Amino acid sequence: MRALVLSSTQPRHPASHDAWVRATVHAIEQLAKADCEFICSTGTAPWELALWKASACGAPVHLVDPLAASLDERLALARVTEDFALRTDRTTAEFVRAGTRLKDAWPQRDARTLALADRIVPISIRAGGRLEAMIAARELRERCDDAFRVDYDSTPHKPVWAGLQPHPRALEWPVGPTLLHMTRCSQGPWPGERRHTYYEALANGTAGDPRDALATLQRIVREQCVRGSSFRIRGAGKAVSLTGLEPTEALRLVRWRSRYARYSFEPYGIAVSVQAARRLGARPVAYDAGATEPAPGHEPILCQGRGAAGHWERECEWRVAGDFDLAALADHEAVVWTATDDEASQARSWCRFQVASFGYRAA
Repeated sequence: MRALVLSSTQPRHPASHDAWVRATVHAIEQLAKADCEFICSTGTAPWELALWKASACGAPVHLVDPLAASLDERLALARVTEDFALRTDRTTAEFVRAGTRLKDAWPQRDARTLALADRIVPISIRAGGRLEAMIAARELRERCDDAFRVDYDSTPHKPVWAGLQPHPRALEWPVGPTLLHMTRCSQGPWPGERRHTYYEALANGTAGDPRDALATLQRIVREQCVRGSSFRIRGAGKAVSLTGLEPTEALRLVRWRSRYARYSFEPYGIAVSVQAARRLGARPVAYDAGATEPAPGHEPILCQGRGAAGHWERECEWRVAGDFDLAALADHEAVVWTATDDEASQARSWCRFQVASFGYRAA
């Protein structure tokens, strides 16, 4: 019997305790015991969690995946197999060709998966959405099993520091001026992380976002590397961004970006002495009128538009091309910052650098 475990698109930062996460995991465990084959796909967290869990249970999987018109099917299957740790002897696949955007193929993918399924298992379905309308059809309702269904909840999760106020204290750190790299939670897997390890952490966690800002900071420290990003970087290169603002002044960079459904930064990061940062390749950004008028004599990776009313200049940004190697720093050349005192206490158990707190607490 072919089973389709189905959910609408969920908020971008799922937590291990979310009802749809727990219900998806439970449903697949029970259906796998009944020797079901699973119809799966990729593209959003509900699809991908179900794909990972079905394969992790050792069940056969039939993948129905959107694919860009120019990509080879064998190469695409190999990438998905590696990313999700799929068993090649238990996985079959077919692809739905997309146009310029993979999302354009989602309705066709949804229709195909519903047609293939002998047993449709709705988990968390948004009222008034496309999936609700599709499974409401009489021929599909007869195949629906609502035993694992939970209410749809679009409420985004707030980080631990949201609603609190910072009360930073002076830090005695005799290394002179600093540059601060601030981080935030990751939307899904960390850079360089396979999806199967992310979904395993999501499914097996007890609460919260397994890739929240504190966990991301911990990964940075343990890997001894800040990975470069191409976001808002000109050209094809990657860079690590830092700010020349004092840590307490840098809190003004923490703001909600509705366009990206995340904070620009969160009150977590690592401050490095300017001298040490320069030694490792950090250079100040050259602000200009925009990509069409680069600052003369500067590499594109070090150029940034001033923005409306010069708001980007207020970040006092520096950049390191590529990755930032923390292993090259001495213990006294950096300070790790967390939002709360409790988090700072936790960080001291896994951090070789000095640890400080922004002191977020109730006003």
